[in-house]
Amino acid sequence: MSILRYYTAKEVVLITGVSYRRLDYWVRKGIVCSSGRDALGRGSLRLFSFGDLVDVRVVKTLTEHGMRPTALRECIKRFREDRKSTRLNSSHTDIA
Repeated sequence: MSILRYYTAKEVVLITGVSYRRLDYWVRKGIVCSSGRDALGRGSLRLFSFGDLVDVRVVKTLTEHGMRPTALRECIKRFREDRKSTRLNSSHTDIA
Protein backbone atom coordinates (compact mmCIF):
# COMPACT_ATOMS: atom_id res chain seq x y z
CA MET A 1 0.00 0.00 0.00
CA SER A 2 1.38 3.40 -0.93
CA ILE A 3 0.36 6.76 0.41
CA LEU A 4 0.44 9.57 -2.12
CA ARG A 5 1.80 12.89 -0.92
CA TYR A 6 0.93 16.06 -2.76
CA TYR A 7 2.76 19.37 -2.53
CA THR A 8 1.40 22.89 -2.74
CA ALA A 9 2.91 25.41 -5.14
CA LYS A 10 4.59 27.09 -2.16
CA GLU A 11 6.26 23.80 -1.21
CA VAL A 12 7.31 23.18 -4.83
CA VAL A 13 8.93 26.62 -4.92
CA LEU A 14 10.85 25.91 -1.68
CA ILE A 15 11.93 22.41 -2.75
CA THR A 16 12.91 23.16 -6.35
CA GLY A 17 14.14 26.74 -6.16
CA VAL A 18 11.88 27.82 -9.03
CA SER A 19 10.00 31.09 -8.53
CA TYR A 20 6.22 30.95 -8.13
CA ARG A 21 5.82 33.12 -11.20
CA ARG A 22 7.95 30.75 -13.32
CA LEU A 23 6.10 27.69 -11.98
CA ASP A 24 2.73 29.28 -12.76
CA TYR A 25 3.91 30.13 -16.29
CA TRP A 26 5.09 26.56 -16.93
CA VAL A 27 1.78 25.13 -15.70
CA ARG A 28 -0.30 27.55 -17.79
CA LYS A 29 1.81 26.74 -20.89
CA GLY A 30 1.50 23.00 -20.32
CA ILE A 31 5.21 22.44 -19.78
CA VAL A 32 4.63 20.95 -16.31
CA CYS A 33 1.38 19.87 -14.69
CA SER A 34 -0.18 19.61 -11.28
CA SER A 35 -1.31 15.99 -11.08
CA GLY A 36 -2.97 16.30 -7.69
CA ARG A 37 -5.35 19.15 -8.43
CA ASP A 38 -5.32 22.01 -10.89
CA ALA A 39 -6.16 25.57 -9.87
CA LEU A 40 -9.83 26.35 -10.41
CA GLY A 41 -9.55 30.11 -10.34
CA ARG A 42 -7.82 32.79 -8.36
CA GLY A 43 -6.91 31.73 -4.84
CA SER A 44 -7.45 28.02 -5.41
CA LEU A 45 -4.73 25.51 -4.64
CA ARG A 46 -2.73 23.49 -7.15
CA LEU A 47 -1.38 20.22 -5.84
CA PHE A 48 1.72 18.58 -7.29
CA SER A 49 2.87 14.96 -7.04
CA PHE A 50 6.47 13.91 -6.43
CA GLY A 51 6.73 13.13 -10.16
CA ASP A 52 5.63 16.69 -10.91
CA LEU A 53 8.46 17.96 -8.67
CA VAL A 54 10.91 15.86 -10.66
CA ASP A 55 9.50 17.38 -13.87
CA VAL A 56 9.94 20.90 -12.46
CA ARG A 57 13.60 20.21 -11.60
CA VAL A 58 14.25 18.72 -15.04
CA VAL A 59 12.62 21.71 -16.76
CA LYS A 60 14.55 24.13 -14.54
CA THR A 61 17.85 22.44 -15.44
CA LEU A 62 17.03 22.37 -19.15
CA THR A 63 16.05 26.05 -19.20
CA GLU A 64 19.28 26.94 -17.39
CA HIS A 65 21.07 25.25 -20.29
CA GLY A 66 19.15 27.28 -22.87
CA MET A 67 16.33 24.99 -23.99
CA ARG A 68 13.30 26.84 -25.40
CA PRO A 69 9.68 26.32 -24.16
CA THR A 70 8.55 24.60 -27.38
CA ALA A 71 11.35 22.03 -27.11
CA LEU A 72 10.72 21.70 -23.36
CA ARG A 73 7.13 20.56 -23.90
CA GLU A 74 8.21 17.70 -26.16
CA CYS A 75 11.16 16.76 -23.98
CA ILE A 76 9.16 16.62 -20.74
CA LYS A 77 6.37 14.69 -22.49
CA ARG A 78 8.88 11.99 -23.49
CA PHE A 79 10.46 12.08 -20.04
CA ARG A 80 7.04 11.41 -18.42
CA GLU A 81 6.32 8.58 -20.86
CA ASP A 82 9.69 6.97 -20.17
CA ARG A 83 9.20 7.30 -16.42
CA LYS A 84 5.72 5.81 -16.67
CA SER A 85 6.83 2.83 -18.79
CA THR A 86 9.82 2.20 -16.51
CA ARG A 87 7.57 2.22 -13.45
CA LEU A 88 5.14 -0.19 -15.13
CA ASN A 89 7.90 -2.52 -16.25
CA SER A 90 9.67 -2.56 -12.88
CA SER A 91 6.46 -3.23 -10.94
CA HIS A 92 5.60 -6.26 -13.07
CA THR A 93 7.24 -9.48 -12.03
CA ASP A 94 6.62 -12.97 -13.33
CA ILE A 95 6.13 -15.67 -10.75
CA ALA A 96 7.03 -19.15 -11.94
